[in-house]
Amino acid sequence: MNVLTTVLQQYLSSCEKTQEAHENDKWRLRLHLMPPTGFMNDPNGLCWFKGLWHVFFQYAPSSPEGGLKYWGHYTSPDMLHWTYWGTPLIPDQPFDCHGEYSGSAIVKDDVLHVFCSGNLFLQGNPPRAFSVIHVTSKDGFHFSEKEVVISSEEYPQACSCQIRDPKVWKDGSEYRMVLGAQTINETGAVLIYHSADLDHWDFERMMVPGKDFGYMWECPDVFKINDSNYLSLSPQGIPSEEFRYANVFQSVWTNMRDEPNFTYTEWDKGFDFYAPQTFAAPDGRRILYGWMGMDALAGYSNPTIKYGWQHAQTLPRVITEKNGILYQIPVKEIEQLRMSSFSVEESAKLLLPCELALQNPDNSSFDLMLGTGLHFAFEQNDSVLRLYFTDETGSGRTERKAKVKGVKNVRLWIDTSSVEIFVNDGTVVFSTRFYPDSDKIELYVRADHPCAITGWNLKPITMERGQIYV
Repeated sequence: MNVLTTVLQQYLSSCEKTQEAHENDKWRLRLHLMPPTGFMNDPNGLCWFKGLWHVFFQYAPSSPEGGLKYWGHYTSPDMLHWTYWGTPLIPDQPFDCHGEYSGSAIVKDDVLHVFCSGNLFLQGNPPRAFSVIHVTSKDGFHFSEKEVVISSEEYPQACSCQIRDPKVWKDGSEYRMVLGAQTINETGAVLIYHSADLDHWDFERMMVPGKDFGYMWECPDVFKINDSNYLSLSPQGIPSEEFRYANVFQSVWTNMRDEPNFTYTEWDKGFDFYAPQTFAAPDGRRILYGWMGMDALAGYSNPTIKYGWQHAQTLPRVITEKNGILYQIPVKEIEQLRMSSFSVEESAKLLLPCELALQNPDNSSFDLMLGTGLHFAFEQNDSVLRLYFTDETGSGRTERKAKVKGVKNVRLWIDTSSVEIFVNDGTVVFSTRFYPDSDKIELYVRADHPCAITGWNLKPITMERGQIYV
């Protein structure tokens, strides 16, 4: 352990001592993974290993508005009872001293292999460098020394210095890696590498779209469902349209068989979603986490900053495919949090967190108002879904829309400061933060024809603190 490691660990411990002062604030989430303090962003290193779900995440403990990035670490045996262990990856080497950026994990021969991007700012041109870092663990908690397996000098000359976020998977007898990239012409791209052993990597090719789609592609992911390989990515620089790409940065998926003429579908049309990552569960499910946040350039904010923290992860979502369409819905484990059920007609008083299920067999227009100003509405005449705010509970958020053929069902998970909405079995999703005055809010329902709405009060997940990385 070098001196910098010791200093950074001590600084982290000092920052996290403030957690106790924040645990009782009214907007601490009860269903979602959050930072102990400071700033949380991308989900990383998602995997099942040694009987536990592992969720690593980018983490800046020094400030709720961001800063030097570590990797934080949560584990759970069941996705309901979580333990926070601290920071296994600390920016303590010359090649990563300006932050541990996003990456992934894979299990080989009963050993966990973790890959991430080490960020280094430089004097001169290029102004920064990203290297691919590799560490291993036999137990999921204690990690080997860092090894650079792809240095910034090895990247193709056709790329700028913006190359990061390795996602690794097994493809037959080989392993493959994708990296988000930017070309020297400032267009988004993906670099593909292959390896026989996870230690030595060879460049395979650069994947670019037939038509420019953003100036940078972040957090790429390749995964297989049924017989198709899908590419997930987070492009930056996509012009906003009325019904698409409303956020400052996007997250989309596409079928790789369409390369290079990709057709992109947004993962989530809400205000707060970015940098998703998928992974394979031992039972064969494909599970996704996303960052329930957005860049500061979005034009809206989160009042949790005054309590010393900002952002969270989404609920874990199962991804399925039917007729070339990807569906997403929270994992079944979340249903174990259900307690008493209730029915809703025109109004109800909700105790957060809760879950609502709406059935709309007549495809009727409706408007659900949560609290004093969060609306989720469908107009049958123009087939438009709208998520919008009419008061300050959106903290600057305004409106997001989607064009749909109809709405047969809706499921909502409402936490103390977030809502995730899944329409038509999860073909369309909206995620947003919102900030009601208390955990008791009113639900008002307007519908052209009666909608059947069932609700459940939910127990919170548990979050404890372990003592590995101290």
